[in-house]
Amino acid sequence: MERAEATEPTPVVDIAVPVHNEEGDLERSVRRLRAYLDGRFPFSARVTIVDNASTDATWAIVQRLAAESQGVRAMRLPEKGRGRALRAAWSGGRAASRAAFRAWRFARVVG
Repeated sequence: MERAEATEPTPVVDIAVPVHNEEGDLERSVRRLRAYLDGRFPFSARVTIVDNASTDATWAIVQRLAAESQGVRAMRLPEKGRGRALRAAWSGGRAASRAAFRAWRFARVVG
């Protein structure tokens, strides 16, 4: 498992986003979600994007988002599986609450 993250304080909410071959809408969706969390969400939140063995440019996009956006971290798993991704994202975390989203739904939920 690969991780790319900066050291940040423990968030109140930890949001896991499992992705697989989602290069098309991923960046726009995560930036929109992060803008909502930073501007209107009443609690500190971290977004963990977990790439599940994508074969397109998804992992490169995930790494760039984690490097450029505070409150976003990146993980990559060698096998597909939403449950695996959620376990990986939340393992060792100390957030008070956890949530999971699918990347393509961000625009509809946050819009």
